[in-house]
Amino acid sequence: MKKVFTVILFTALVSLTGCNSQTPTVNNVNPEPTKTEEAPAVNLSEIEATTDEGSLASTALISFFDLLSTQKYDQALALFAPKDGWETLENTSPEEEKTDKAKVLANYCQAMGTCLKAAVLETKKGTDDEYLLTVQFQNTDGTTFILGPCCGATEKEMPSKDKFEYVVKKINGNFTVLTPPVYKP
Repeated sequence: MKKVFTVILFTALVSLTGCNSQTPTVNNVNPEPTKTEEAPAVNLSEIEATTDEGSLASTALISFFDLLSTQKYDQALALFAPKDGWETLENTSPEEEKTDKAKVLANYCQAMGTCLKAAVLETKKGTDDEYLLTVQFQNTDGTTFILGPCCGATEKEMPSKDKFEYVVKKINGNFTVLTPPVYKP
């Protein structure tokens, strides 16, 4: 009896101190499994929100250029707030039209010829609710828009470009395009 008591006591001590990797079974009753430290959980809603917001930013940019390409400048204004102001855009408008932002957009689009349908190639999350989008534009004949060298520069000095970077920001719950249409001197 003394041996049985000593074995049970020894087994209990080993189990309680964690020196035994196996949990003993007494009278065919399994004790509660020991808890192991779990890795921190990934918050899937944050990932989904970022993904959803990236898609919404892309949709806003595509909608903005769809509206411009179909000359719906008043509607396009709801999706646009130029990050650096209206000055460059206003340069294509006469003084008396500079207060009419829809007219400024119309004049700019007509002067530049770059208010084309857009395709988003890549979306990256920036800072402060900003999304950085890489975009290609489609000419009215279906070909990809290419901005070639200008102002006497050679292809080597100023390589042609068919991908453009745009910033879209969530402002007051709405996705707004901050980068104006491509400037073509």
